[in-house]
Order: sequence, then C-alpha cells, then structure tokens
Amino acid sequence: MVALRHCLWTHAALYPLAEAIPGLFAPPCASLPTNLTEDYYEAPRILPVIPAHFDWRDVDGKNLVTTDRSHSNPGSCAACWAFALTHTLSDRIRIQRKAAFPEVNLAAQPLLTCAYQAGNGCRGGRVLDAVRYIKEHGITDETCSPYLGRGRDSGEVCRGTTLCVNCDADGSCGIPKSYSTFYIDQYGLVKGEGNIQSEVITRGPVVCHMHVDETFRANYLPGQIWDFAYLPQDAEINHAVEIAGWGQEADGTPYWIARFSYGSEWGDHGWAKLRRSPTGLIENSGCVWATVNPDAWKDWSLYPNVK
Repeated sequence: MVALRHCLWTHAALYPLAEAIPGLFAPPCASLPTNLTEDYYEAPRILPVIPAHFDWRDVDGKNLVTTDRSHSNPGSCAACWAFALTHTLSDRIRIQRKAAFPEVNLAAQPLLTCAYQAGNGCRGGRVLDAVRYIKEHGITDETCSPYLGRGRDSGEVCRGTTLCVNCDADGSCGIPKSYSTFYIDQYGLVKGEGNIQSEVITRGPVVCHMHVDETFRANYLPGQIWDFAYLPQDAEINHAVEIAGWGQEADGTPYWIARFSYGSEWGDHGWAKLRRSPTGLIENSGCVWATVNPDAWKDWSLYPNVK
C-alpha cells in the first residue's frame, strides 16, 4: 500500500487521467468583483510571529467551524461563491460566540436568488459584491431559507419567503412573524501570505480566490497537498474557497487548509490541503474578510453573555 498522507501531487503524475476527463477546466463559479474602490476597512497588521500551524477546526481541542455543506445537492449549481462566503461568515459567528449553542449556518439561497449585483445565481458570482449585499440587506440562516440548488438564473424570484419561510402540516407556507437577520459590519480584501495568516488567526477564516480544474476535483485524496503549479500563468479566477488555517509538513512543504463546498464525502470530509506559496494565485488574487454584527444574537436568552 502506498502512503498518501504527506504526498505532494502535481499535474504530471495525473495528466493521463486528466486527459480522459471531459472538460479539464471546471466552469467558473466565482470571479473577482467589478468595483475594487468602494468603502474598505483595514485588516489587522501582520503579526510579528506567525505559528507554523494553525487550524480553526482544532483550537486547544475545540472545533470552531460549522457543518460542511454542498452546492451539488439537491442539484448541480455553480454556487461556490455563495457557499464559501456563508461557510466563512458562519464560522466567524461560531468563533465570536465561542462555539455556544445554537450553531448558525447562514443561508446561501438568498444570495443565489436576491443578490442581483453579486452574480447570476447558479452561474457564478462575486464574493466581495455578495459581502456588500449582506452588509446592506442582511442574510438569514438555513432553517429560514433552505438551499434549493437553483437561483435567479433558472427563474427563482426574490420574495419575502426567499429570506425566511415556514410551512405547516396542511402544506400552507408563510413568512414567520420574527426571525434573525445577520449583517456585516466591516469588510475588505487582504493579499500576501503573512497578511492572510494574520487575518485568519486574529478574526477568523477568509474567502480566497483560485483556479480549480476537474483534475483536482476528480483526483484529490485526503492528506495530499495539491500543487496547482501546473496551471498556465494566465489561469483566471474561477473558484472561491474558505481558508481556515495552514500548516507545514515534516519535509517543509507549506499548505493552506481549505474548505470546498463539495460535501463531506469529498476530500478530507470536505476539506483539502493546498500548496502555499508567496507567488501563488491564492496569495495574490485577494482574500475577502468580513466581520459580523453581533446584534443578531445579543437577545438569545440561552446565552445572554455571549457577545
């Protein structure tokens, strides 16, 4: 049996398989925003000392990330932009609330149906524009707005029930009298390996942009560090992922800890190790960070002291 735990995979080793896969390059599900000059806030300054390993899934033995979800169920949908953002914001809420009950999983569906300026539903979108939407309009959680696997590109119309709906036993559905809405306070872009690490360890995960092809999705196995160096230098952004930590193998190979919205049966329960490099696309395309306003949960009676 070949030990795969610390292998670094490159395209050369898998190229024959990649050639057999129809559509080597995955269709775009994320792109950079059209406007990079609007109101931004400053990210934390780079830390003087950055640890070799950090992982929000295991901070002193405590898991501070939320449940994995998939944009491929119940239907195929290029919604990585919406899931990467809602995963990241949900994890930041969990961190802010010190993992207190209940867990909050923000809904991707309102972005797919209602965030007209952020994208075209299941045909891809822009994370930073989605952040601006949430800052202005707010967003609900998945118990209010379950994922449908379709968006405005396939005819979904933004209604009050898109944001929150509750159905009775007789089949009638309506908008609840009250429900929680979550807003973003501050947001921005952070570039550079050390700057990204400083933001992640200080305030929580970020959404990073990258280029993904079908070679990666079809062949990635748990424990591998995937190196995208085989991609052409002009490879364009087509995907968004949550970055929740980093590490370094015994041989010195550095990596990011990334969550993909492919579901828990893919990769390492939905996660993957990606080669970390000062010259990489992830490090230099800009990662989105945002802080969540705590007012949404300040009156939750079970944990009144959690801010």
